[in-house]
Amino acid sequence: MAQYLAKYRLNHPPPKPLKTGRGRPPGASSAEGKALPKLKPQPLLSARKASFVMLKNTEDLTEKQQELLIHLRTFDSEIETAYQLSQEFVKMLRGRQGQNLEEWLKKVEQQVGLAQLQELGSFANGIRQDQAAVKAGLTLEFSQGQVEGQVNRLKTIKKTMFGRARFTLLRARVLRPTAA
Repeated sequence: MAQYLAKYRLNHPPPKPLKTGRGRPPGASSAEGKALPKLKPQPLLSARKASFVMLKNTEDLTEKQQELLIHLRTFDSEIETAYQLSQEFVKMLRGRQGQNLEEWLKKVEQQVGLAQLQELGSFANGIRQDQAAVKAGLTLEFSQGQVEGQVNRLKTIKKTMFGRARFTLLRARVLRPTAA
């Protein structure tokens, strides 16, 4: 313990005495007799909130979110580039326009070379690795939603029955009788 205190004293000099002299005494207001207004601390913008505002449809944004989006886009040219590319991808996704995927990937590769958009570049590389499946997902009208829902239902039933029954009861619960 003594060694720790000795190290602490070496690395942390004692505090300096308070300055005395001219100036307002503590608690005194400014020369006009008015106290300075207290500013409210502004909340920091998280990456999650910024990406939510950038990916959401512009018609669905509130006034405050629209102001934030305008501020973000004018703040930095890289943010503007990322916004344009992400909006193109969202339109392609919502409109099922898989035929534009290759063109969008080329744009991203060009912009990643010019600007520091590594995150968008790694996203594009992930798409490129499984491009056929992504293109099929963007163009075909079929969905895995029904299958995923049934798998989720089966897993939920198995969790509730954990350690209580054998396969026959599980089968009876999964293949419940149809209503006549």
